[in-house]
Amino acid sequence: FVKSNVEVVGELIEEHQQQNSKKLMVAADYLAKLARADLSAPTAQQAVRGASAKLSAALRAIASAKPEDATELLTDSIDGLDQLTNLVRNLKGFARVDSDGMDLMKMNEAIDSALTIAQHQLRDRITVVKELDEVPAVRCVPSQINQVVLNLINNASQAMGDGGQLTLRCRRNGDFVELEVERSEEL
Repeated sequence: FVKSNVEVVGELIEEHQQQNSKKLMVAADYLAKLARADLSAPTAQQAVRGASAKLSAALRAIASAKPEDATELLTDSIDGLDQLTNLVRNLKGFARVDSDGMDLMKMNEAIDSALTIAQHQLRDRITVVKELDEVPAVRCVPSQINQVVLNLINNASQAMGDGGQLTLRCRRNGDFVELEVERSEEL
């Protein structure tokens, strides 16, 4: 709902920009006509000064409006809403409670969910590398495994200081699925 409202506001801003472009074209035409007019009479000069002041004020108003800033803010808002939607979806899956606790779980999905939830700690300072093989689903208590994966990612990121690379590997090892978390700090 909020995303669609933001998109509508974006469309309105685009429409406003088009209207302002039309107004600027009308103003340019008007100025061209003034340049060709006979301005020797005092009444003509006064009329030109009044019209020029109005035109100047209108052009200043159009120029001071920064629709590209609003468009950028709306784009950022839509991106933020998409991230929030993705985070909520991952949190729902992350915190699921099953009837008997045991269920089949795909480890690669658990890794992706944990990375989404930990994104705020990783952003702009840690490069994440995923080496995820196709692995079979694992019978486990998903909420506990999700928590373990998130803790591994958070602990590694906190230990990395100002930056580095976090590599997550998931592979099959015989009848087992193995998760490896490796961190390397920037020097």
